[in-house]
Amino acid sequence: MDEAIDVFCHCLTPRFCNRALEVCVTPPLMWTRALNMKVMVDLEARLSLMKGFPGYRQIPSLASPPIEMLGTPEETPELARIANDELAEMCQQRPDDFPSFVASLPLNNPEESMVEAERATRDLGAAGIQIFTPVLGRAVDQPEILQLFELMGILGKAVWLHPAGGMNRPDYQGEKVSRFESWWTLRWPYESSLAMYRLIFTGIFDRYPDLPIVTHHSGGMIPMMAGRLGSGLELLGTRTPPEEEEA
Repeated sequence: MDEAIDVFCHCLTPRFCNRALEVCVTPPLMWTRALNMKVMVDLEARLSLMKGFPGYRQIPSLASPPIEMLGTPEETPELARIANDELAEMCQQRPDDFPSFVASLPLNNPEESMVEAERATRDLGAAGIQIFTPVLGRAVDQPEILQLFELMGILGKAVWLHPAGGMNRPDYQGEKVSRFESWWTLRWPYESSLAMYRLIFTGIFDRYPDLPIVTHHSGGMIPMMAGRLGSGLELLGTRTPPEEEEA
């Protein structure tokens, strides 16, 4: 095959996993699921699989759930540092297979997230950072998260945007969980799209027009809804009473 670089592929590194399991008493189901996938946790198994596709390389990033869900604001900075150090080592040892990596951040600690984002990109050679949306239920355009996009714009690095959330958020009132895995099939692409839509209105792309954002799952819903978005934005504000728009 021709050369191909997989820019959104996940893994879980051993020292990070061991420490996270010490910190997080009850790991989320999606994390337990990932731990049971051999190629997710076993580097040799991953490399063996990759050999079947000549010219194929990866830019690895941590699998969900987000680090901010695995510990307190005091605990997660250490988890991020461990993970990023391991990913950097993986790239240094196998540069032909892993040209770079995506850094993880402790987004429940905004100050430490800025420190780690700069350390990982400047000192470790990360291609950018991964941000899960929503961030503990909140939008990515909140100031403490938007500052990370600004930093990547200044440094000339990228943001990898990944949807988050599971079945514990019901789809409708009166229900206890999201049914039929609709949170994964439908809500995740919607969440990615909503985050990108909201980011546009922050002006981030006016300030940093070359800021790359890699939106997972083929850009969510946006590529399929270009026509609706175009006509919808032409009438922006006409469907919303002024007092609600301000809220």
